[in-house]
Amino acid sequence: MKKTKNYCFHFLLIVFIFISCEKNSIEKKQNCLIPLKVGNKWIYQEIKEYSKRIDTITLSVTSKIEINGYEGFIFDDGYDSDIHFLCKNNKEGDFICIGGYSNVDTLIVNSVGFKYNVKKGDSWGHNSAILDFESETFEKRTFEIKCIAHDTLIEIANKKYKCKLYEKSPNKGKDIFRHFISDNIGEIKQEHYELGKLFACRELIDYKLN
Repeated sequence: MKKTKNYCFHFLLIVFIFISCEKNSIEKKQNCLIPLKVGNKWIYQEIKEYSKRIDTITLSVTSKIEINGYEGFIFDDGYDSDIHFLCKNNKEGDFICIGGYSNVDTLIVNSVGFKYNVKKGDSWGHNSAILDFESETFEKRTFEIKCIAHDTLIEIANKKYKCKLYEKSPNKGKDIFRHFISDNIGEIKQEHYELGKLFACRELIDYKLN
């Protein structure tokens, strides 16, 4: 009888461990738009239409920190080490813009940037931390972000990506930004229109996700 009890105990323990591992595995594989983990990086080629200048830009997740009670990840674009933007993913997989900080200013907005579960035509208000490069201070600006396509297929560097297409304008239509984002990979392409004309285009050429 004792042997039977021990066998049952060990069997239940194994089942419990298996279920726990399954649960942890599911939690780790939570879907999102932009995977946020220290060490993740995306390399883009950016072409400015007015000058035909081509730049290579690397965005990387460098650290996880807490500011004013808000915890998030730092994106580094390689340009200015004194200016940072903080972001995170919520449990729904939405990309959240927490805010920005520099040596002279900090602004927390904690607002949904790009929603994961969207359909074409969905829109929402977004609070953004807009940077003034000269003073290195931030301004809170509210504008609309809209999903204008849910399953756009684009091909870049011989690779095909299924993307959600988001559109926003921080200054009432003067500048329009279109973001092509692929689930669990990140931004694949970005288009910047100025006064209705394409000003710059950024395309993913490589990426590394941990």
